[in-house]
Amino acid sequence: MIITIDGPSGTGKSTVSKHLAERLGFEHLDTGAFYRAFAVHVKDWLDKEISENEVNKLLGTFCLEIETQGNDKVYLLSKKDITQELRTKEISQLSSKISIFPKVRKAIVALQREYASKKNVIGEGRDLGSVVFPKAKVKFFLTADKEIRAKRRYLELKEKVENAPITVEDVLKELEERDQRDIQRSISPLICPEDAIIIDTSELNVDQVVHQMQKIVMERTVQKNRIRKFIKFCFYKFVILSFRLIFSIFYRLKVYGRENIKEAGGIIASNHASFLDPPILAASTKVDLHFLARESLFRIPLLKNLIRALNAHPVKGGAKDFGVIKLVEKLIHQDRKVIIFPEGTRSNDGDLKPLKGGVANIIIRTGSTVYPAYIHGSYSIWNRNRRWPKFFGKIQVVFGQPIYASKYALLDKKEAQLLVTEALTQSLCHLKKWIEDGAQGPIP
Repeated sequence: MIITIDGPSGTGKSTVSKHLAERLGFEHLDTGAFYRAFAVHVKDWLDKEISENEVNKLLGTFCLEIETQGNDKVYLLSKKDITQELRTKEISQLSSKISIFPKVRKAIVALQREYASKKNVIGEGRDLGSVVFPKAKVKFFLTADKEIRAKRRYLELKEKVENAPITVEDVLKELEERDQRDIQRSISPLICPEDAIIIDTSELNVDQVVHQMQKIVMERTVQKNRIRKFIKFCFYKFVILSFRLIFSIFYRLKVYGRENIKEAGGIIASNHASFLDPPILAASTKVDLHFLARESLFRIPLLKNLIRALNAHPVKGGAKDFGVIKLVEKLIHQDRKVIIFPEGTRSNDGDLKPLKGGVANIIIRTGSTVYPAYIHGSYSIWNRNRRWPKFFGKIQVVFGQPIYASKYALLDKKEAQLLVTEALTQSLCHLKKWIEDGAQGPIP
């Protein structure tokens, strides 16, 4: 998520953005520092007359690194620490002059976007919401009276550079000149984005401004999350309904024992013989199901968005991996149902394979209720040896009696895992036989 704070110098952008980033747990992005760093890079190579061509040539040798040390940023130019030099009057004036060059702005904007990609950042500058991050989630524009801005800027400079030979009048004159340059420049002028929230900081202290901005961000975030969740919910229901119709029409889907699935969270443990098994289970229940998928699948551009919308969660390890256990535990505590295939991989011949002990470990560790499920017919329709599924067939799904992990809670961990694995194996075998015998009588 990117939040932008624009406005002229002295409105409190830097101070406010740092405090807001700290409160929200975001990274602070001082975009002006990129231009100042480049100004440091070029200052010793330029004559008194600044040549655009000479400045552009120096872009190829510009190497900036930014390191985080506690709450502070350290700016390294070709491995040299230039953090203090960035705020000097000379560099501030030079950065304002060279930042009007189109190639400089294009190169620096690219660096800023690359730095902010895949991060939660709060950036402050003069053209962030309008040019650098036009799609930022929340945009602010700060204003203040010129005299107040000049006094703030003066105190800021005196604090950073002791015994600096400047006066408030000097700073005010510099601010007025800089405002004119920033507003009148043809490339990325200082403007207030149409969708920005304007805050006048003249009569407000830092805490008041930050509190006001934090409240707005939280309201926007909650609203966007609600919309996102609603869209995801509708998409999930649409896809599951589509699967249900396809399975019913082409594969005569028949479901038994749906009433055995209770409302609270738990694990649906099923045999695994086909690519179709996850959507078959999802289409066979009346509750939203979640499933675990290999992390590599989320690197495929189109597929990753689809499976995320279908409640897939990326995992790196297997059932014994601590991260997988914590993820399942989190979902179950949220009253979610999680699909797990205790065989580990799809069957080669359609028969049940020995169950992996790691699944029992998850069950014991999370204290989950387990709902055994057996899918019959998916192997003949689309197994791992077929490139494409058959167009017609018959699928049956049966949900057996729940297995309660609490029954094994007082036992030794290894003994409990063995007993859970045995109970789940017996349940799946009984469900398989029940289906093969014609689905008659009580469900085992």
